[in-house]
Amino acid sequence: MDNDGIPNNIDPDPKDPNKQFAQCKPSCNTFGTLAYEDLWPQKGDYDFNDIVVQINEKIYTNTSNAIYQMTFDLRIMAMGGQYNNDFCIAVPDPNGIATFEVYSVDNVRYTSEDAIGYKIIKIDKPKELLDVPTTEVVNATS
Repeated sequence: MDNDGIPNNIDPDPKDPNKQFAQCKPSCNTFGTLAYEDLWPQKGDYDFNDIVVQINEKIYTNTSNAIYQMTFDLRIMAMGGQYNNDFCIAVPDPNGIATFEVYSVDNVRYTSEDAIGYKIIKIDKPKELLDVPTTEVVNATS
């Protein structure tokens, strides 16, 4: 439909000629789990429960194999830290042309900014999204 040379039945978006190939991590229908320690690199308790997220990532590329768009479906599973830190992801974008979308709860606030060779996606104060006091732990023990 979009005249990009990719048959519609395998084209990730037959209406967008720039979305020609899709890669999914860990797969298109599953989520991976990431766990973080909020005091790194200082010594802390090493429990890696300070923020735990499930993530599904989709990378769309064009025929030049350049990233055209990335989407992240994020699910905050636990927040065991006492801090209300922001949550950030740095994604390589050497050509500076990728766009990003974050799918999560309705009231998620995020920004995307450019750094040299990267895009940085920042979710502001995720504990506030869960409507709990910012010093409380969520789905974890301290």
